Amino acid sequence: MLTNGRTLIHVNQVLLSAVVFACSLLASQPARGQASSACSLPQPPLTPNRPNIFNDQQEQWLGDTMAAQQESGYTLLPDSESEELTRIGEKLLAQLPPTPVHYRFRVYDSEEFNGFSIAGGYVYVSRKLIIDVKDEDELAGVLAHEIGHIYTRQIATSITRSFDKMLHVSSVGNRDDVADKYQRMLNAPWKWHSDLAPDEAEKDELRADAVGLYAMVRAGYAPEAFPNELERISNTRGRNGNFLSDVLGGTSESGMRVRAARKSVNATSDACKQMPGHNSPEFLEFQRALIARPANPLVPATPGLASIELSDPVRPGLNRVRFSPDGKYLLAQNESYIHVLSSSPLKHLFQVYAPGASAAQFTPDSKHLVFHYQSLRVEDWDVESGKMLGAREISEYQGCWQSELSPDGKLLACVFRNREDNHLSLELFDVNTGKVVWSKADEFVPDDRAREYKQMTQPDWDPDELAVAFSPDAHYMVVAAQGNNLALDLRELKPFKMKMALSGIVQGRLAFAAPDLVLYDCDAGQDQIFQKPQSNVCLADFPSGVAHGKFIEGWESLMPVTQGNYLVAGSIFDSIPHLVDLTTGKSAAPLRFLASDVYGKLLASESGKGGVTVGEIGAAKVESVELPAIPLPYVRVAQFSPDGQYLALSNENRGPSGT
Repeated sequence: MLTNGRTLIHVNQVLLSAVVFACSLLASQPARGQASSACSLPQPPLTPNRPNIFNDQQEQWLGDTMAAQQESGYTLLPDSESEELTRIGEKLLAQLPPTPVHYRFRVYDSEEFNGFSIAGGYVYVSRKLIIDVKDEDELAGVLAHEIGHIYTRQIATSITRSFDKMLHVSSVGNRDDVADKYQRMLNAPWKWHSDLAPDEAEKDELRADAVGLYAMVRAGYAPEAFPNELERISNTRGRNGNFLSDVLGGTSESGMRVRAARKSVNATSDACKQMPGHNSPEFLEFQRALIARPANPLVPATPGLASIELSDPVRPGLNRVRFSPDGKYLLAQNESYIHVLSSSPLKHLFQVYAPGASAAQFTPDSKHLVFHYQSLRVEDWDVESGKMLGAREISEYQGCWQSELSPDGKLLACVFRNREDNHLSLELFDVNTGKVVWSKADEFVPDDRAREYKQMTQPDWDPDELAVAFSPDAHYMVVAAQGNNLALDLRELKPFKMKMALSGIVQGRLAFAAPDLVLYDCDAGQDQIFQKPQSNVCLADFPSGVAHGKFIEGWESLMPVTQGNYLVAGSIFDSIPHLVDLTTGKSAAPLRFLASDVYGKLLASESGKGGVTVGEIGAAKVESVELPAIPLPYVRVAQFSPDGQYLALSNENRGPSGT
């Protein structure tokens, strides 16, 4: 199994010499569809090395049962979009002796770099890993390794052990019996230790490697691709240790696994080591298609069920409404769609399916709509045509705890925690190239001021996040974490010291109110509101640091507007949003919804039914437009009436009912 959680790969280097190429002593056996190549390997052991109560048919039923339960927790791409995986998988299987196991290869959507397999020939590879591989050979290495787990019956023999230890079962019968006993095993108390011992699990990985490498080489793939891909997603950066560091415990599991894989390749002939990687046209098109569009979690309706069309469509509430910098456009974002509208006349132009996307924004020139996902996928849409101009998939193998996209969509900030000392680090990616262009490692270390600030104002403060703010013109970035802060000139990619009032910025609320004006928490604990410690909000020129004063006590979730001397803020006193005058810190007007924005004299906000309204601030008359009806996303509650005649559904804030 390859897993990235982000990445965890098991190995024991001491076992390498005894396992990986002990197979070199074995005679080769004929295989189906052997590729013609000067590179060849002896066939490794393919039989189980533990007791197995499942025959071929029963193992297939076991795999079907496991797949039915596990697949419900994943967003799988349709079979038609996994055909390239099947092509490569069958090419690898053709190098092994015939098997009655029916293999099925599927792509699933995940931000992890991951591949795994279960009994019965089911192999799954994450979309993110497929996009990340450098060539078809690297993907073949992932599939070959997972085929190795299945071919040597590792999952079936592990379940055999669990059945014995947890259920005292030593045989299985028909499909229903296999499914019943598997479910009983899942429901059984885990009082009997049935997992494989670490040494056994490590041997399984090495056996899967040996089978995978054998199949790769015979299929004509470059064996070097396998350790290359392992090292990259493991992020060991060449620090793979040696025998002494293994004994002393100084080598990571990932490093040992990479070193083992490299020694496996080095044990092959020169012809094997000199094989070049390659990309077929089918593979390149497959990879391009995965980059071009994210997976769609919506599934077709179950055949035979009656559908109900709601006369009043249920639209989810909006979590963001923003004008473009030139005031000509609006965006309205909910949890699954981003809608783009013209502001005058108020008209819906197009919508983007973007479930779970970050806060979308218009670029400073108002020509593009940009946003990103937690998976570090960045999309760029042309506002005039409503077409996607491009998508980029950034790879950060340590995993971003937090990510922020610059307003022009050109830079992506990634925050991660160093696994060795728990310090926070920051990387800045060039979105177009996917390369790190600036980084600050282990910079954000707690100090006395940070601890005091945490105790006084934010007892539930999350130390794994930074406050990151970009200026609206994408010229500057300010970062505050705990008691540390820094400012970066994005045009020159050079940090500079913040002076005067700005030098006191600590982690908390932080936002640019204008390209040259920044808001930030200050004077921690100066006031108590409803027995809750509060900090004032300060306003200062940027980058000069000239202070404008301390104000806005009792306001939360501050959001500067696109153009105007206002903020949209939640109130501690009445729990409703307000339009706050930036000069006085006082409420200029209450708002119905927090999803609101101002451009000059115009106020745009969510309507009561999930649409958008636009009108002058304080005016009774507003223009309104309803957004297109969409599938009800993320149903939170579904309940039948006791007599079964009615069904009620609800998402975060709205829901329909019907008979």
